[in-house]
Amino acid sequence: MELTWEEQLEQQRQARRSEIIETARTLFLKMDLNGVSMKDIAANSGISRVTLYKYFKSIDEVAFEVQMQVLGSLFDYVASVDDSTLDGLVRMRNHLDAWIDFYQKHTNYFCFVGLFDHYYRERYPSEDLQNRYRNFFKKGRNIRRDMIESGIQQGLIRPEVDAKDAAVTFTNIFLGLCVRLASREDILKAEQSVDPAGQLKLTRDILMQYLKK
Repeated sequence: MELTWEEQLEQQRQARRSEIIETARTLFLKMDLNGVSMKDIAANSGISRVTLYKYFKSIDEVAFEVQMQVLGSLFDYVASVDDSTLDGLVRMRNHLDAWIDFYQKHTNYFCFVGLFDHYYRERYPSEDLQNRYRNFFKKGRNIRRDMIESGIQQGLIRPEVDAKDAAVTFTNIFLGLCVRLASREDILKAEQSVDPAGQLKLTRDILMQYLKK
């Protein structure tokens, strides 16, 4: 069935929007968040600033969209390997393994996360962006919370583990380590002589040991 004119137009709009986000991510990594303007993004996307403002109202909105796309890709990837028929402990192990695999395939994504966290380290630019981002981020934590709660109910994870706190802590530990390793990978290899993937796997093992009953 052929798409209607309106559907084709929307498809083209979404494709251009994705191209703008990808261009912005590349520029942010090259020039940092405070070094990129809407003019830069428009020029590198091959569109006018007027057209760009039809998609995004500000440079902050672009940055938040890039961040949510990066983390959304991570969340979607790890969710794709989840099998709810397995026990909670196995699901968590598979989840962390998928996270490590994603890191190895998209290391520079975590470089952007580091830039974003540093640039917006004190406050968010608007209440709207703050609410959108917080609501988005809850989705990634819920799947880990569900795994832990299932494992507790199955008698495989220690009952005293607080599923909510553990899910948030696991996210911060793994995301923080990925950001540091991605941002200083070559330097850390030279200084510490430890493979980044090896550090992530060791962290995974420590977290799994913490959960086990």
